[in-house]
Amino acid sequence: MYSVNLPEVPHDLYKYLLDSHWTWIQPLYNMVYRPAFVRDMGDNPEGGQYFSPFLLHAILAHSTRFCRDQPAMAGYEGFSDYFWRKARTMLVEELDKASTVATVQGLLLLSAIENSRGNVSQSWTYSGMAFRMLQDLGIHLDGASQASDGRFSEEDLEVRRRLWWSAFLWDKMISIYFGRTPTLQDSPLAPPTILVDDSTESEPWIPIGAADTSLTLGGVPGVPGHGVSCFVAACRMAEVLHRVLMRHYCDSTARAVVERQDRDLMRDTIALLEDLAPHLRARPDAFAPHHIIVLNCLIHAVIVLAHRPFCPAPGPGHSPSPATCSAMKACMASARAINGLAENIRRTYGVCKFAAVGYSLWTAATVFVLDIKSSRPATATDSMSQLDVSRELLNGVAQFCPGIRQAIIALDNQIDHLLPDRTRSDNVSGFVDPSAFLPAVPQSQVPVAPVGEASNLVTDFGQAPDLLSELFHSGFLTQTPFQ
Repeated sequence: MYSVNLPEVPHDLYKYLLDSHWTWIQPLYNMVYRPAFVRDMGDNPEGGQYFSPFLLHAILAHSTRFCRDQPAMAGYEGFSDYFWRKARTMLVEELDKASTVATVQGLLLLSAIENSRGNVSQSWTYSGMAFRMLQDLGIHLDGASQASDGRFSEEDLEVRRRLWWSAFLWDKMISIYFGRTPTLQDSPLAPPTILVDDSTESEPWIPIGAADTSLTLGGVPGVPGHGVSCFVAACRMAEVLHRVLMRHYCDSTARAVVERQDRDLMRDTIALLEDLAPHLRARPDAFAPHHIIVLNCLIHAVIVLAHRPFCPAPGPGHSPSPATCSAMKACMASARAINGLAENIRRTYGVCKFAAVGYSLWTAATVFVLDIKSSRPATATDSMSQLDVSRELLNGVAQFCPGIRQAIIALDNQIDHLLPDRTRSDNVSGFVDPSAFLPAVPQSQVPVAPVGEASNLVTDFGQAPDLLSELFHSGFLTQTPFQ
């Protein structure tokens, strides 16, 4: 490793950081195909088709963010900034070359790093560069027909399929994070979600650095990670999420009734959960690999996004139809599930460090706020209790993902409006003041409307614009309307 000009520290530290990437990031996002990366790193440390010093530094920079509170990082806390800055410097050289798979992978990781740091513009720009390079390499097209002429090997096809769907998934994630229209489109010409190499499906998953030390000391030996089926399920979720975003959040047309297309979307989001294989289903009270719990959180968030536009409009005197009552029931069930799953992560693995779980919690919180504002006495007390849980867990995520500060502020604005006599810490233990975190973007660029101030957003069922509607239609990290 030292041949790529890495700092001379114990070799075990680099192994720990790489293992952290394969443990916490790879199973869900699959940005780097491990066999090709490891082989090329050994054969050509100066850079090969599937390895480059830039990609290695991006992986290390991403891993240090998840490991910085671990004993293995004692004395090396500054490595997070070091690898991050080094990767950004090395990117300049990468851009002078032709597009490569390793550069695309490194850009996706840099986008994820900047996202967690709250650097919206940089994260959006790096992802856009990755998507352009991906298309420059033709990875958005199925290359199977070109394999017969020897242009691509079976390994090449495997790498290209994984990278396309990894980028497709990340495109949808940053779209919901930033409130922006997805970039990548699925098409009949795109690579299929068929992964030939399923070796990691049954590979034992050992969560290094977990809060429950028994998990890392042989407490769960032989628990398969199911990395392949989890990634395929995440890709399917991304396809449905794309449709939900384009239907409800990137389209300014207000809909007063549930149309057939909306019913189909609702059904398809529920099917994401119901069709999960038994080994991919997570429960609040049972152990499951971290990435499987995150997958379930995201699916529940997608269910909320598809149903929430048809929930009962806030305010007294509103008589919801059976369809809207059904939508609210689905939202409440998924919101409660998100809270339970996130608590499972905190209990088992420590404070959650994934922005994806933060987004799921924020989505759940909007449902509880809606229920409280809808003046539903039968569930309002439970919703207030659940809202406290969401906020407490969100503040925990914010310790590692400071970019969610704006989302917490917007949520607190709404809570203060609904419950003016209730202090934020009434029922929240370990409350962390979000103002202590770095802003997602400069405050002057984040238009969070004052309570009661009208916005130009299209609202549910044509109701008068208010902050709650703005909360629904805003990006998670930017708190600006979908655009």
